[in-house]
Amino acid sequence: MMRNRWNVGFAALALFLLLGVATTPASAGIYAFGGYLTESEDTFLGAGFQLPLGPLTASPNIEYFFVDNGKAYSINLDAHLNIIPLGIATLWAGGGMAIQTLDPDLGDSDTSTGVNLLLGANLNAIPLKPFAHIKQVFIDGDDPFSIAVGIRF
Repeated sequence: MMRNRWNVGFAALALFLLLGVATTPASAGIYAFGGYLTESEDTFLGAGFQLPLGPLTASPNIEYFFVDNGKAYSINLDAHLNIIPLGIATLWAGGGMAIQTLDPDLGDSDTSTGVNLLLGANLNAIPLKPFAHIKQVFIDGDDPFSIAVGIRF
């Protein structure tokens, strides 16, 4: 059953990305980011795609967590809404679905589904648009909080 959740999540993300690339408006783009999980003190890298959909911006992404004694990654199907859009910067809030897989070196892999809540800001004044966000994930009683920074191309 856990493998089915992973397959459905991966298929949904792949379809969303393919549709996004096929219908990409000028304001869409890819982004890369890195961050820090505050409780476990693990770091992570991620990448995603932004696609404006009316007032919302769809933002599917993948994160790889650098953990000891195993592998951990998540697929996130997020969207956000601009709260304070300014010419040089934008404050936004959003949320979405998280599919997280933990694969320890010893033991069985575990895939869980949860919910993301995000708050972030983009700097729009330069070509590589830097951003920062904080994220709270609610997943199986383990609710990681993260801080990330990145750039949008």
